[in-house]
Amino acid sequence: RARCVDYVAGVVDGLSEAQIFDKSLPQFCLPSGMSKLDLLDMTLRVWLTNRRANEARVPSARFIHIGLLTNYHCPAKPAGAR
Repeated sequence: RARCVDYVAGVVDGLSEAQIFDKSLPQFCLPSGMSKLDLLDMTLRVWLTNRRANEARVPSARFIHIGLLTNYHCPAKPAGAR
């Protein structure tokens, strides 16, 4: 379980960094207080929801990304904000 938690956390860190440098990527915003276990639970829920894709050899990082984009929308920015 610890390896899975660390893997998910590493993927989330990488995706977080990527969206900082490439604003064209879909954005997600994690709420404060998210734990590594919360991220693992989110990933497992997405994986279980998409069982058909599980059979098609979809990379596990894809399930993490889907979960982040689906569950953690960024707040809307006011008009004219950067």
